[in-house]
Amino acid sequence: MRLFLAALIALLLGLNYLLWMTDDRGLRQMRTLERAVADQKSENTELADRNKSLEAEVRDLKQGNAAIEERARTELGMVRGDETFYRILDEAPSSPPSALTKPGTAIHARPQAPSAPAAVAPATPKPDAKPAAKPAVPRPPASKPAPDSGRPD
Repeated sequence: MRLFLAALIALLLGLNYLLWMTDDRGLRQMRTLERAVADQKSENTELADRNKSLEAEVRDLKQGNAAIEERARTELGMVRGDETFYRILDEAPSSPPSALTKPGTAIHARPQAPSAPAAVAPATPKPDAKPAAKPAVPRPPASKPAPDSGRPD
């Protein structure tokens, strides 16, 4: 009987050692795996929210022009033909506006947050206004003629 009791105690101590002390199995690995599962669940919820927002954006782009127009305005800085674009600079310009500045465009030096988008305001038509002249575009220099070989063609 004593031998049987000693074997049971040794078996119990061996199982407790495996349960508490080893890294590859037991409670330590169970806690590590529980943390990994919790991290993966939180990442999955973030990705599911992102997928929902992307699906809504795709739906908006397929259904109407409002989302396309909004994207063109914010990402590409586009302006409709009946609007006037006002650019507000963070600092005062070091020189007056160039001759290439489009007529009707106002440039103001006013402090503003660096990440603020440019303001777009509807244009007010002027009944006696003349059509705006196109800005001068610099042309590349004319190509040089080929040297004459002296033979008539």
